[in-house]
Parts: sequence; structure tokens; C-alpha cells
Amino acid sequence: MQCFTCVIVMCSVWFIPESPRWLLANGREAEAIDFLRTYHGNGSSESRLVMLEIEEMRESTRLDGIDKQPWNCECLQQNKTKQLHRLEKVY
Repeated sequence: MQCFTCVIVMCSVWFIPESPRWLLANGREAEAIDFLRTYHGNGSSESRLVMLEIEEMRESTRLDGIDKQPWNCECLQQNKTKQLHRLEKVY
């Protein structure tokens, strides 16, 4: 039974769309906005919710560095340092 469900997942994974966060991190912003417009904005790309989500994704991508390569440790270290400084200011 477990093998059967794995086969179903392996066959259906090709039909699952990419997440808007991944699309945005990989330079496909128009597709990310279209996805959010369809599922969160009731067909309107000017929806406040869509704009808020896009801005949050841009900011988290900038802070987390998810669009960077894993071997680019210097960039990741800089982002961690920035996050620590932000936390120190809060507390």
C-alpha cells in the first residue's frame, strides 16, 4: 500500500505548480503575481493582499538569501549578521 501511494505522488508531482515564493526567488515575478492573483486576489492583480504577499516574499528572499547558491557562504553569513542586528535592536 505504501508503494502505491508513492507512485501516485511521483506521477502527480508534474501537475503541481511551483510556489510563488520559488518563482519570485528565481526571477519569474510575473508568474508569481499571476499565481497569487488567481488564488488570493479574486482575479485582480491590484489586490492589496497580492501586493502585500509579493512585498513580504521579496523581503524574505532578500533577508534569507534563498535565491543564493548554497556555496555562497559569505552572502548567507552577511544575512545572518543583519538578522542578529535587527533582533538586538528589538530587544
